[in-house]
Amino acid sequence: MQNTPIQVVDRDNGRVFDEVILGEKWIRWAYQDAGSSLIERLLFRSSLISRLFGLWYDSPLSRGKINAVIDELSIDMAEAVRPANDYTSFNDFFARHLRPEARPYSDDPSEIVAPADGRVLVFPKLDKDVFVPVKGHPMSITSMLPGLSEPFLGGALAIVRLCPADYHRYHFPASGQIETTQELAGALHSVNPIALGAGPDVFGENKRCNTLI
Repeated sequence: MQNTPIQVVDRDNGRVFDEVILGEKWIRWAYQDAGSSLIERLLFRSSLISRLFGLWYDSPLSRGKINAVIDELSIDMAEAVRPANDYTSFNDFFARHLRPEARPYSDDPSEIVAPADGRVLVFPKLDKDVFVPVKGHPMSITSMLPGLSEPFLGGALAIVRLCPADYHRYHFPASGQIETTQELAGALHSVNPIALGAGPDVFGENKRCNTLI
């Protein structure tokens, strides 16, 4: 049961496929192994570990990982502005720019566009304060948006989960004025369904920034 693949539907053609998860065995071990609670706290609640990984992936020494990840995740580099051998580090590649024509968008002011690449999960109408990700535990809008949640209770929710294969930049989904920005410190849990199904309140505990447009 624990090793059930995560299935994704391609919205362009309706094809169902198993998601390739980078570092899947380590994520499953950290979140699903009964004896790994200490490791989970160390890896996903410690900013020091995150900073150390960040330094490594900013280093030229990490360039050797780029082509392996492109192959493993079947990343279409024809969409990227720069070729694979042009990046100075793995993080440079990770935040790559795409060609403008790779992500066409609507400028209709009555429409909301996708803010990012990713796996999309939509709740057309929430059950008051609670939503339940697929194979996950109940999570709370109030804990996710402290002090800002009241207008959104019982509303709609779209979760866009970026994967390592995706274009790692966010864009505003609509025009408007920014009313408030709320930066919250917190854990660094994975947002993969493996973690969502393991128990932590990922959306209520993670470090995040809430922007009200």
